[in-house]
Amino acid sequence: MLFYTANRLRETLKMQWAWIDFEKKYLVLPASVTKNKRPHLVPLVQPAIELLEMVKGLAPNSPYVFPGPNGQPLNWIQKASSKVLEAAGIEHGRHHDTRRVVQTNMAELGVAPHVADMVLNHAVKEAPKSRAHYDMYHYIPEKRDALTRWVLRLTEILGYDPIETRDSEAWVAEVERRAQAAVAGVPGLTWEETRARVEEQISRSRK
Repeated sequence: MLFYTANRLRETLKMQWAWIDFEKKYLVLPASVTKNKRPHLVPLVQPAIELLEMVKGLAPNSPYVFPGPNGQPLNWIQKASSKVLEAAGIEHGRHHDTRRVVQTNMAELGVAPHVADMVLNHAVKEAPKSRAHYDMYHYIPEKRDALTRWVLRLTEILGYDPIETRDSEAWVAEVERRAQAAVAGVPGLTWEETRARVEEQISRSRK
């Protein structure tokens, strides 16, 4: 989800289902969780939508997308992150590197710097102070286009198409891999229970 939205980890872990509009395909982060204390409207690319639909069945009664064992949002994923990085053969990786990767690739793709800043919800230091007050345009089409182009680049990097038909064996295999990564280290569930839920989500996604 970090790669699909370029959001900060803290913002992602605090996500609530009420903030997501599946019909219009966007997420609204309230000012209470963003670093610059301004609401952030995030267009959701198709792989992000599908990942959210998959995760939703893991804790259907929770208002949080990533709930912890105490019912509150997860606030510590170091062990799960370490397992993912180790499996990927990445040393000295940090979760914040995802934002650096997204912004670097957007620059290479020719995304306008101010649009990339909007995607990452950066406070633009060079902009006049009046901009934050008067510029109420959310740049939704531009941000959606930038994220879509980035996901296509990510497809090339990963060597598979995140948006390919769900009926293909490659897609099903990748959905399973991503689902397992998404629930790695989820507290309160045995591996058998986690696996059963993952298989149920994959089965639903293929209908």
